[in-house]
Amino acid sequence: MLNVLVVDDEPGALKAMKYLLNWERFGFAVTGEATSGKMALQMLEQERYDLLITDIRMPGISGLELISRVREKSKLPIVVVSGFEDFTYLKECMKYGVKDYLLKPVIESDAEKLLISIKNDIDQERMLNKKLDMSAPAARDHMLKQWTHGNMKESELSERLPLWGLTVTAFRSYCCLVVEMDFQETMDAFMTEADIKTKRFAVRNVMEELLARRGYLFEESPERYGIVLCEDKESMKETELIELATMLQDNALHYTKTQVAIGIGEPVSGMSDVNLSFRSAKRMLDRKFFLGSQSIISNYTFARRYHPTLETNADDLQSLLEVILQGDKQRAAALLSRQRDRFMACDASKVEVQTMVMDLFAGLIRYMSENVSGQGRITAPSAEDYLRIAEAGTIQKLFEFASHKCMQVIDIIEQSKRANQLPNTVERVKQIVASDYGSNISLKSIAEQVHMSPVYLGQLFKASEDVSFNDYLMGFRMEKAKELLTNTDRKVYTIAYDVGYRQLDWFYKKFKAYTGFSASEYRSLSE
Repeated sequence: MLNVLVVDDEPGALKAMKYLLNWERFGFAVTGEATSGKMALQMLEQERYDLLITDIRMPGISGLELISRVREKSKLPIVVVSGFEDFTYLKECMKYGVKDYLLKPVIESDAEKLLISIKNDIDQERMLNKKLDMSAPAARDHMLKQWTHGNMKESELSERLPLWGLTVTAFRSYCCLVVEMDFQETMDAFMTEADIKTKRFAVRNVMEELLARRGYLFEESPERYGIVLCEDKESMKETELIELATMLQDNALHYTKTQVAIGIGEPVSGMSDVNLSFRSAKRMLDRKFFLGSQSIISNYTFARRYHPTLETNADDLQSLLEVILQGDKQRAAALLSRQRDRFMACDASKVEVQTMVMDLFAGLIRYMSENVSGQGRITAPSAEDYLRIAEAGTIQKLFEFASHKCMQVIDIIEQSKRANQLPNTVERVKQIVASDYGSNISLKSIAEQVHMSPVYLGQLFKASEDVSFNDYLMGFRMEKAKELLTNTDRKVYTIAYDVGYRQLDWFYKKFKAYTGFSASEYRSLSE
């Protein structure tokens, strides 16, 4: 209910206004009555009201002065009720944005129309505020994401970041962290999507409280949060960054029971270089495949010195990954040879070469998981693989092993493509529908059987059959139902159950939409 404060120095007028109509019918309740402007101001200070209805002529603080003082602090909707049809009063009231000026005695129908209008205005404003409250964090996240992905110029950053409450000062140091939540380690069999969403929200709250004004957190993906630290150079030391990451990790586990891995990027000195720090943080996080789901990973924790002249170029590594996914063995071998020669020319250390190979393997796992359904775990390095990387005696042997793994991945990709040829896969789906249409099958359950993602399978099916899987399944079931209605005298509810519908009402609705007849009408027409 919306609270109404009625102000009038005449008790009879107060009573008349209170009992003029059924306030609750329109979503209002008269919860305050004041006999003077002074009393009304005191009540407005003490309680929350959604609508003020006031007389104009009152001793002491008049209605106009009351309205003026209310307007200094609030946009509270105000309605004036007066016994005087005075243009000067009306003009002053309009200046203060009152909703209406009603003459006494107030006509019930006029009051009802006004309340409906005011209620609509209040509801619309609340809905708008709610939308703004919900969209502001998303817009802020988007801004931070654009910044860390290198999609904004420094001039834009200086102008737009403060609009979202992001305080960044020139000549500071910046460092990005990427936090990845591992729900598989903590979730049980009964954990729902809503439960996971709640955990994500809890992790964010915990980390934002710990960050305070040291930096800003944003959503990078459903499993990952990005963090931009904006501090003095002294706060970007190795020990400080690892200490902060450890605190974030420990509190996430303690308060939300969620394990997280954290990649720490290289500190940078310019706002426009933040994307470089973010990119390096993501590369660090890729190494969690070797170090576990609760790792804090940086160049420091990975026992590796930072040599810009020796570090593998991120674009070169991505090019290699893309060539592997394209199945081009010749180009992949050439890129690997070039990287090996580069390391040899620079007299790189064994640790540097091993790190490049591990980064390559981590990228392969990620790319396979994202692009080839169900192949992420197949290509994941085993303990034996990791041992071979660690114990490789020469750079030549290490790169021979890396080349062998890359060619193995290319073979897996090609096999997957052959196994998932469109005609065979679609025919398999149709066979499953034909045999299991009476059970609770779905695109998701069938996708698991053919080892393919539901989205991709749905696209393949639609491209082949020119109809969505759900429509195909529904049509198949309807045809079976028509056949049973025509050739048997079984009850409709048993037929509905046998063709896969557990809710009879839903079957009736679908059958009528499909055939244009009810089940009983269709059976009668077939006799």
